[in-house]
Amino acid sequence: MKDTIQYTRYESPELQKWKQLPQLTQLEKIESLSQDFRNELKVINVKDQMIEVNVYVPKEQVYQLLVNYEKYLREKLDNMPIIVLLKERLDENKKRK
Repeated sequence: MKDTIQYTRYESPELQKWKQLPQLTQLEKIESLSQDFRNELKVINVKDQMIEVNVYVPKEQVYQLLVNYEKYLREKLDNMPIIVLLKERLDENKKRK
């Protein structure tokens, strides 16, 4: 008989606590924290540690915006690991519609 070792993925206590919140509560919290970035991006969806956003900045500014945004959220969420996904990059004309 072979001994098998069960491995589980480590999740920080902050992430475990976050995952217990309803998805709508997660979305509302992230939207609230994202107010400083409201002119550059819009939160589309939040599911556990994944955050989907649309951005409204020129192509050459997207990377730096996402880095700054992720850093900001991590600090506000007690260094909880998060993943920011770029859903779509929209220009200003589409934003206004």
